[in-house]
Amino acid sequence: MCEETVLLIGRLFLAMLARLERENLLSNDSEILNIGMVMALYMMIPGLLGFTIDNRPKEALGPKKDGMNWCPDEFPDHIVAYANRYDIKLVGPSDIDELVDNANAEANLPVPTSNVGAKADPFSFEKTMKAYCLRHKGVTQFVSKRSKAGKTPIGGDALDITTWTPAERKKFAFDKKDPLSAREIAAVKAGDVMTLG
Repeated sequence: MCEETVLLIGRLFLAMLARLERENLLSNDSEILNIGMVMALYMMIPGLLGFTIDNRPKEALGPKKDGMNWCPDEFPDHIVAYANRYDIKLVGPSDIDELVDNANAEANLPVPTSNVGAKADPFSFEKTMKAYCLRHKGVTQFVSKRSKAGKTPIGGDALDITTWTPAERKKFAFDKKDPLSAREIAAVKAGDVMTLG
């Protein structure tokens, strides 16, 4: 599941880059001022998790008629290819030069004429997300050990203890005391989390 989650994040980021390309927002002077840094940070994700994701089968990149392929585990390659295509300088991480050197800057990118319209999804994010949600629904509910009928979808607030009742927090606390005071819950609800501590 961890691998699938990382690959889904990579696929989501590439889908976002494809959308920015459609909207003419990918460039070295983009109005998105930190685009080079954000792209570089996403290149780091596989390495940060301490495991290697590889040997995934190739998939069609955009419509099959385009004859383009990609591997979801190679998403850093496609980030570098986008950066090169639009002359975006990747900055930020101390090892960015090494990450760029290890990437395949010639990775396929969506064919511009196929990457048009609101329904364009060259990296198949929507289809993959639907399959992921079906396969992993209920996981956060299971991990939180909260007993509610049925399976919750992915995400939600099952792991957010600020949404739990005081009794639920006490039940799962090691010392059987609510780890959050009424003042802390009030601060969270008011959006004033900076005063916590």
